[in-house]
Order: sequence, then C-alpha cells, then structure tokens
Amino acid sequence: HGSIALIGNPVPVDAEITKIFDDRAAKGSLIQNAQTRKLGFLGRLHPRKNCEALLNAVALRPDANISISILGSGDRNYVRYLMDVAQHLRIANKVEFCGFVSGRTKYEKLAELSALFVPSDMENFGMIVPEALLVGTPVMASLGTPWKSLNEHHCGWWSENTPESIASVIDIICAASPQELFEMGQRGRKMVLDNFEANKVAKKMLNTYNWLLNGGVRPDFVYEN
Repeated sequence: HGSIALIGNPVPVDAEITKIFDDRAAKGSLIQNAQTRKLGFLGRLHPRKNCEALLNAVALRPDANISISILGSGDRNYVRYLMDVAQHLRIANKVEFCGFVSGRTKYEKLAELSALFVPSDMENFGMIVPEALLVGTPVMASLGTPWKSLNEHHCGWWSENTPESIASVIDIICAASPQELFEMGQRGRKMVLDNFEANKVAKKMLNTYNWLLNGGVRPDFVYEN
C-alpha cells in the first residue's frame, strides 16, 4: 500500500506561444478559409502512430471540404506507405506532407488547423495535445491516450481511433463554424493553463514533498493505493 501523486508533465507557456494565440483570437476565427476544414497530424511518423487511420477516415467522407497537414518526419518506409495509402484512397490531392517542424513554426502550423488528430494506439502524456490547445486548436485523441479531459472540458474528442470513429469526429468538425472550433480550443487552453503550466506543476511537486515530509492535509491530486 502507498500513495500515488498524479502530476502531469510541465508545459512551458512563453510569450511567443501566447502571441500566436492572441493573434488568432484577434482575427475572430481560424487562420484559414472558413469553408475548408484543415485537419492535422503532428509527430514522429512511425507505424504505432496509426496515421493511416486519419487517411482512411477522410476517404470515408469524399465530399467533405477538408485538407490534411502531416507535420513530422520519421520512418521513411512508413512515410512512403502513407503516401501510397493516400494515392490508393484517391485523397492525395487533400494531403500535404510538411516534414519536420519545430519552434515557432510548429505552433504557427498548429494554429492554422481546425483540429489536431492523435490517432495513436497508445501514448503516454502526449505533449502535442497541450501544445495544440495552447494555440486554440481542439484535439481528437484516441482512447489509448490519457486525455479523457478533452471530453470533460469540451475542448476536443477522446474517442476510438477506428476510421469510422474518426470520420464521425470529422462530421462534427465540418458542421461546426470556425469560431465554434476556436472556442473549443480556448477552453482547452484554459484547461492546460490551469493544470499543466510549468509553474503550477512545480508547485504540485513542492506540495507533494511538503506533505511527505511534514504531513498535514493530503493534496487532492494524491491518491491512496
């Protein structure tokens, strides 16, 4: 028996990220054509990321006005496989392979999306989720990720990662206005700032050690095992 402290990864929030969000908010909607929904994937391209599920989902909605940005690099064979899948599904004209992105460019690309998709079979924390939310982009994450809070805070979708389930999320995204999607991302940003901002995570660590050393009231993020 013992106690378990559930403390998320610290997420840095600097002035540059905040400016990208503020610039987006000032426009009153997404930085894109209001008619097109821009879907995205960000991460290392590897079979465990299940990126093909997103491609298959898009193919299930051939009439939807959507595009896909694949942000990242990795396993060359897997990249070639994804390109072949896009060709086979006849959606290659909707898919852009953007390569590796980092720094300010990464956040600017995230801010251009209607939604970010994390269809991996399994992830631990998944830093890309709070990174997208910080710039006002809602996220769809699979049940193999620990992001139930996307549903609880109405800032995304925590759902199965089958093409059919992802296609259902795409339907919601296409039916929503750019402003509604941005408001989802705003709720997500608040959730990240309230729970995962680096200083707040540091305070949780400090409270945990104070409690261990000095006793007193158990922090509400510490659970008895």
